[in-house]
Amino acid sequence: MNLLIEFFCCGKLYPKNVNSFESAEQYYIKRKKKGLNAITSYVVNTRDPIKNIIIPFFNRYSLFTCKSLDFED
Repeated sequence: MNLLIEFFCCGKLYPKNVNSFESAEQYYIKRKKKGLNAITSYVVNTRDPIKNIIIPFFNRYSLFTCKSLDFED
């Protein structure tokens, strides 16, 4: 998930179902040490990166799953 941030040069990772303010990276490390999977969300909150980077990427490299219908919407 960290590679998405590096690749698109935008966005943040947020842990799911965490009741504290720990970072997604700390959450992942803690869960990994316990042998558990960490669940995180990749979120881009501003329009410019979505409009200028992410949408053109997926227009060029189409999805071949049911998520392509979500993208079309």
